[in-house]
Amino acid sequence: MAKSYYKKIQGVRYDRALLEAAEGRIYGQGDGRISQKDAEEIVELSKDGGRITETELRTLKYISKNYHFTQKAAAWFAGKLPDIEKAVDPDQFDQAQPLTQQQPELDKASSPLPELDKASSPLPEQDQSTVTTSQSEEFTPVEEPIVRIPHLIWGVLLFVAILVGVVLYQGAIKEIETLELKLSAVPSIQELEQQVSDLQSERSALQTIVSELKQKVAETNSDQAQFQKGLRAEQDRLASASSEITNLRSEVQALRDERSALQTIVSELNQKVAGQGPVCSPSRSGTLCVW
Repeated sequence: MAKSYYKKIQGVRYDRALLEAAEGRIYGQGDGRISQKDAEEIVELSKDGGRITETELRTLKYISKNYHFTQKAAAWFAGKLPDIEKAVDPDQFDQAQPLTQQQPELDKASSPLPELDKASSPLPEQDQSTVTTSQSEEFTPVEEPIVRIPHLIWGVLLFVAILVGVVLYQGAIKEIETLELKLSAVPSIQELEQQVSDLQSERSALQTIVSELKQKVAETNSDQAQFQKGLRAEQDRLASASSEITNLRSEVQALRDERSALQTIVSELNQKVAGQGPVCSPSRSGTLCVW
């Protein structure tokens, strides 16, 4: 359905195109204010028909009071309004007047009714009603398309609205029934309170278990630290024992060497004793001579 040329605000009629032009120049444009260029374009738009109507003037005044202008644009617009008021056409007819009100006047002016000849009428006392009937029949083809078509459109729209309302009503009833079923499945307040109490008890028990586990973990960590300390001590002892073993091996090897030397000396002594001469041999404490 096409928009009306006019828009009513608090019962007062304004020009829709001018209002939309003002709206389009503040939303999403700069700082949301009407510039002087915008104001000039709006004024030129009001002159699109070659003259300015009272409704357009009223709309321009409404824009000047209810929209934000830049300082320069506000000064220009305020200075331009007096000239616009002088340019208003007082003879401009109201274009928003319904066609059903204008058409009879136009038809009367362009198509005057013919006068009936009273002398030729067989029933003189019924001439006036005949004239009325003829006038009604003459205007019926013109007025009916204008009057009945909007009524028909409104009737169709009303019927569609009723159907939509019935469908929405049935859908709302189904949703209500679904919600009632869900509500019936929801436990009562006492059951919910009991469940909450049980959950709180379980929570307390779990917190106790968690505290005990934390304590055990702390004890385990302490035992692990002591174990690692003992392990390091044992490793130190093992390293010391390894060093002692190495030293003992060195001493054993020295003793073996000394033993070999002593065996050699003993062997030589035995030979000397057999030959009656002194026997001298080196030892750890010096040279050893046996007679």
